[in-house]
Parts: sequence; C-alpha cells; structure tokens
Amino acid sequence: MSTAGELVLAHLREQVRTLRDQEALVRHDRPGGVHRMRVTTRRLRSDLTTFGPLFTSSEVRPLRRGLRRLGRRLGRARDAEVLHERVRHVLHDEPPGEATARVEDLLAADRRAARARVLADLDGARHVRLTRALAAFAAAPPTRRRADRPAEAELPGLVARSYAEVLTLMDDAQGVQDADGRDRLWHEARKATKRTRYALEPLTAVLGPDATVLSAALQTLQDALGGHHDVVATRARLRHLAASAGDPGVAFVCGRLDARQERELVRTEQDVAAAWAHVRAAPGWERLR
Repeated sequence: MSTAGELVLAHLREQVRTLRDQEALVRHDRPGGVHRMRVTTRRLRSDLTTFGPLFTSSEVRPLRRGLRRLGRRLGRARDAEVLHERVRHVLHDEPPGEATARVEDLLAADRRAARARVLADLDGARHVRLTRALAAFAAAPPTRRRADRPAEAELPGLVARSYAEVLTLMDDAQGVQDADGRDRLWHEARKATKRTRYALEPLTAVLGPDATVLSAALQTLQDALGGHHDVVATRARLRHLAASAGDPGVAFVCGRLDARQERELVRTEQDVAAAWAHVRAAPGWERLR
C-alpha cells in the first residue's frame, strides 16, 4: 500500500506540470485556455489546503497565497468570458438595434480588459517566483512525518473535513429565507464541493469505486451551484450596466435580459435541490472519517 505522501505528491506533481502547459494556451488565446488554467490553479491550491498537514506549513503557505492571487485574476477573466457568452446568446432573441449592439460591445470590452490583466500578471515577477517555487516544491517536497503513514489510514480523514463543510453549508442554506444569504452559502458550498471532489481523485486507490461515485455526485452538485452562480452574476452585471451606461436604450435592453435571467433562476434552484439529494444518497461518504 502506498504512503499518503506518495499518492498525494504524484497527484500534485501532475497538476504542476499541467499548469505550466496551460499557461501557453492562455498566452496564445486558445479557446478554453483561461478556463483550464483557472481550474488547475484552483485544484492545486485546494489540494495544498486539504493535504497541507502532510507538508511543512511555512513552505506551503506562500504557494497557496500565490495560487490564490493567480486564481482570482483568472477567475475574473473567466467570469467576463462566461457573462459575454451568456448575454450574447440571449441577445439573439432580442430585436436588433443600437442599444442591443452597445450592450454586447460593453461586455466584449470587459472581456478584453480582463484578458489583458491576466497577460500582464503572467509577465510579472510575482508569477515568475510562483512558477519557480512550484517547480522547487515538486522536485523536493517538504514533507512531514504524517506523509509516511499508509494512505488508507491518513487521507480519508483529511478529505472528510472538506466534505463535512459541504454538508454544513448546504444544510444551513436550506434554513435561510433571505435569497442573498442563501446565495452566499451556496457560493461557499460550491467552493467546498470543489475542494472535496479534487481531493477524492488521489483517493481512488484507497476508496475504490466509492470515491468515483461520490465524486460524480459532487460534480453534479458543483455544476448545479455553478449554474445558479452564473445567473446571479449575470443579473448583477446587467443591473450595473443599466445603471452606469447613461443610455436609456441600454437600460431597457438590460432590464429585459434581467427579467429572463430571473426566470432562469427558478430552474437553477430546482437543479441545486435535485443535485443535493443525489449527493446525500451517494454511497461512500461514511468512509470519509
């Protein structure tokens, strides 16, 4: 049986290599490049958090901070991409006109600006330091004694903390009547769901098929919560555009689009409820202790 360190390090090293390769996709503006690099950045930071007790904290903490900054920048660029695509799709059903074209132009400008900020960060000294630090970590990981314990004895308990956070946040959200308060809890639950799902990947050798089934259920929940978040973010941006554009026509178009997104919100709430029931019924969670 492999040790906890062996399983986790093999996984982390693969993520470091993937992050390096995906940076080239972003620089060359390849379709999906920002999305892929953001996912890998967040996955790597998440795994360093979940499996942090296996490593010297003073070595891991700066890596997590650097990945957090990078993930936020990539996240803003990806959010601008998603918003532009979502609104452009629904604009096809709107009457053509100057105001409709201006809405799309404003969102396209947001997208270009967000991408420019990502490229500036990738060219900066801070990113160079992060890249070198990740390579050094992968080459000579600062492990602690816990990393030498059998994976079966050590890893499930670490993943259980993230899974318990998902349960707590989703259960708390069910008792919140205020939509904004519930949305905040769902947003945090989505992040905890990602952390748990990412951490389950190296546990396949320990938990077997249960890890795969539980991961699939968590993926469904993550997708449902993500769809809900996209609608909430789209509505917020449309309202901001309506208020700040200084153009009654733009405000009118944004208002129509916002009303359509409000109807979409009901469907996403139903998706979240169904996905949550699926997670609670999935086998395997009782072994995360």
